[in-house]
Amino acid sequence: MKKALSLMLAFVLVCLSGCSSTISNNEVWQAVNDKEFRNDFNEIGPGTGLYFYEKGESKYCLFMIYGSGIPVLGVINYEIEIEGSGVFRVLSASEFESEFFQDPSQKDDFAFEYSLEGILFDGLMYEETSYDTHSNAMEIFLP
Repeated sequence: MKKALSLMLAFVLVCLSGCSSTISNNEVWQAVNDKEFRNDFNEIGPGTGLYFYEKGESKYCLFMIYGSGIPVLGVINYEIEIEGSGVFRVLSASEFESEFFQDPSQKDDFAFEYSLEGILFDGLMYEETSYDTHSNAMEIFLP
């Protein structure tokens, strides 16, 4: 229900902005801020998630690797800015070490973009979720 409401709000915002194919950076941020998006790898394995938030004047995206038996196995905190029509640019990333995962922003074909369907991140579509995994991740991994 929450997802449908968010998608309807985003659609209305696009229509009200003159039915153009682009939406403003502010509208993009309003659509993702303080929301968690999840990708379950087609229900194989625990999956990954994204949580968008702001602290002061800076905008952030928390990339979470979900665990099996624990809510979050690891996180990467990206400081981001929005450029163009829903395209996110990574300004900096927190330290991350893992034997199993690579920081997606270090890949040559890294993509990070908002659309009405969700967030396209590292070639995978993330859909808004009602899970509250980010609060646990922020408590454990962020100062």
